[in-house]
Amino acid sequence: MSDKLKCSAAFPTVPSYPDISGIGVVLGYAITGFLVVGVLTVYYIFAFRPELDPFRKEDKPSESEEETPFRPNPIDNLICQSLEKIRIRASKSKGINQRLETALAKFVLSMSDLQIMNGLSILITG
Repeated sequence: MSDKLKCSAAFPTVPSYPDISGIGVVLGYAITGFLVVGVLTVYYIFAFRPELDPFRKEDKPSESEEETPFRPNPIDNLICQSLEKIRIRASKSKGINQRLETALAKFVLSMSDLQIMNGLSILITG
C-alpha cells in the first residue's frame, strides 16, 4: 500500500495533443471567423435591407393587422442611405441583389454550422 494517492503532491502535467490544440485548429477557427466577418461586411454594404423584418415569414405578408409593425433601426437606415450610391453602382438589376443576399446568407449559415461542429468535436475529444 505504498502507492497511496497524495493529495498534497503536485499534479503531473497533462501532455498537449497537437491534433486537438495545434496551430492548424487555431488557424481553422481564425480563418473561418475572419471570413465570416468579411462576408457579413459585404452583405451589410451590398445586400442588407433594414426596412425588411428579419423574422418575417416567406409565405405571409410582412405586415398584418394583429401584429405590431416592424420598425427598423435608425442607425442602420442612416448607414444604408449613405451607402446607397455604392449599392446603385454595384448592382444594376434587382435580381442580382436578391441572389447575392441569398448566397451570402447561406454562406454565413454554413460557416456557422462548421464552427459548431468543430467546437463540438473538440469538446467531445478533449
